[in-house]
Amino acid sequence: MIAYNLQITRAGKINSHLTNAEVDKFCVIDDKHKLLLDDAIIKFNLSTRSLNRILKLARTIADLDQSDAINTQHIIEAISYRRLERLNQHLI
Repeated sequence: MIAYNLQITRAGKINSHLTNAEVDKFCVIDDKHKLLLDDAIIKFNLSTRSLNRILKLARTIADLDQSDAINTQHIIEAISYRRLERLNQHLI
């Protein structure tokens, strides 16, 4: 419930409903984390759309952690969930 309230207070909606412009505003990461995401995009052949999904999920994970900033662990966890989602899509 705390994470939900953080999201509503911050953006007026939950993270999964953020627009691309809102992702840029509320899912800010530093250059180190941008490089991590760039590497993941190349390594796992992810699209730009996937990048926004990963950022929204990382923001949610950070909210669950009650963290103001998205950190490395949040991004890694979000990437792993995205990879699992892609694997499951191929199995169906």
